[in-house]
Amino acid sequence: MAEIHIDQETVERYLPRLTKTWCTGICTTLCAIALVWLSLTATSTLGTFPSVRSVGLLVLAGGPLIFGALALARAVMRRPHLSVDVTGVRLEWLLGSEFAAWHSLGAFQMTTTLAAIGGRTMLAARSRIVDSNVSRRLRGKRRFIIPDTFQTPIGTLVAALDARQPNRQEHAAAWHLGGTPYVEDNWVAIKAFTAPWLTFALLAGLVAVFVMEQKYAIGPHRRWLGASLATVQAMGAVSGEAVLKHGEWYRLFTAPLLHGDLWHLIGNGIAMFMAGYVLENLAGRAWLVALFVMGGLGGSAISVALNPITLTLVGASGAIMALFAVGLISSFRVSSGPSRWLVQANFVGSLITSIIPLAATASTAKVDYAAHIGGALVGTVFGLMLLCSWPGASRLPRFQSVARGIAVVGMVLTFSGSVAVAARYPEYVAQAPWIPPDRIPKTFADMQLHGADLAVRYPQDPRAHLFYGIALADVRDYGTAEREFETALQETEHGGVAFGRRFDNTLWAMLAVVAANQGQLGRARDVAQQACQARRSDQPPPELTQWLWHARLCS
Repeated sequence: MAEIHIDQETVERYLPRLTKTWCTGICTTLCAIALVWLSLTATSTLGTFPSVRSVGLLVLAGGPLIFGALALARAVMRRPHLSVDVTGVRLEWLLGSEFAAWHSLGAFQMTTTLAAIGGRTMLAARSRIVDSNVSRRLRGKRRFIIPDTFQTPIGTLVAALDARQPNRQEHAAAWHLGGTPYVEDNWVAIKAFTAPWLTFALLAGLVAVFVMEQKYAIGPHRRWLGASLATVQAMGAVSGEAVLKHGEWYRLFTAPLLHGDLWHLIGNGIAMFMAGYVLENLAGRAWLVALFVMGGLGGSAISVALNPITLTLVGASGAIMALFAVGLISSFRVSSGPSRWLVQANFVGSLITSIIPLAATASTAKVDYAAHIGGALVGTVFGLMLLCSWPGASRLPRFQSVARGIAVVGMVLTFSGSVAVAARYPEYVAQAPWIPPDRIPKTFADMQLHGADLAVRYPQDPRAHLFYGIALADVRDYGTAEREFETALQETEHGGVAFGRRFDNTLWAMLAVVAANQGQLGRARDVAQQACQARRSDQPPPELTQWLWHARLCS
């Protein structure tokens, strides 16, 4: 029997129109950021349970944020992407792909269809599925539909597809002879890859750790849900003093899971999605976890070695830089031509996109360049190792068992570090300059009983002076109470400590109360105006606000 040869290099690729996708992604993302901004400004106390309005705005921002992120990801990854060769037609979406062999397709025709979003009518190329040699996503469907989203006009695209259709019988023979075995993968992928679920799982883990930072925060928060220094130290941040002097090695594994504030998390999350999506498809899931572990460890180690010994640092940037380095080096495995350029352009575009949020926060937070360098070095070493040992006929790199071993050991050490963090957390709470949550007075009787002791033991905490001042005002020691309230305001305004506008307005209201009780009505009215004119979510407690109005201190 004569051998049938199929030229795999004869591939026609069609790229999408991206102008509308870029505009949609940027506009919706900006709308989501605006809603998040309004939500955070509507929160009475950053880091505490938000108000109903702020929760509603955050929920409302979820839709545009997801839609915008998907649109930007489609633009960066150039999806959908259509590849046509002698074996069949492959349509690559953002999450997965659809493939059909020529002998499984009928003739293509230009028809109209409804868009998934908005229900508007748009043109499409449609072919009937007549055989089972199609990818899993097309099984059970009757039509193979190509939308009119490419730079090539849909009419020209249909003509080009139909021009290949008359030879489909020869292609079918080649398939059955084993000349080109059908593999249900992307053009460079792991078997049955449909969605980067492991990348999403890693992102969910980072978000869960950030939620734990908010729940178990020690002391007040900074802007954008920023954790205090005491919080990140207690949760496992890395520093030379802790690792080298005190032997707390576990911080090398826990620090990459922590983030300084919300923008830090968003920036690393975008970069993690961009790098993880491509690398999970290119090198497989075992190497994705192994490289994340080794990149985070390398970034933390170089950070300890190069930074000042007292500097405390957090973030997954080192691990993400390792993923970028490995992905970029591994892209040279793809044959020279449009395929390689596509993968490399995706990584470069992903890197540029991930840097944008970092640039927005660089003015308010220090960037740990040492961790970036460490992660990139680790990624370069592993990337060169994988590239040099990667079999030409293999879809995945070698040493899969080694990758799984690194991943398991990394997860075990990270879990052990988490146990150590939980065991040492009470020590950091006791050493913090702020009142522990379990010692905060709940009633006036508690304030009278513990107010003086709290003010002495926690002089940097404005709440201690507020509680002591309220106890003094209750026994009519108005002069001393006024000094305590003024001390609390000074700590709030000049000590870098913020508990929210409601707390500040409560202090002003209490100053107005003690001034009125000393007969200084004019001064009391002036002092009370900030509390009286505050928004409902920022007003002092209801009983205190009612007292101001009944005393006619609010104009």
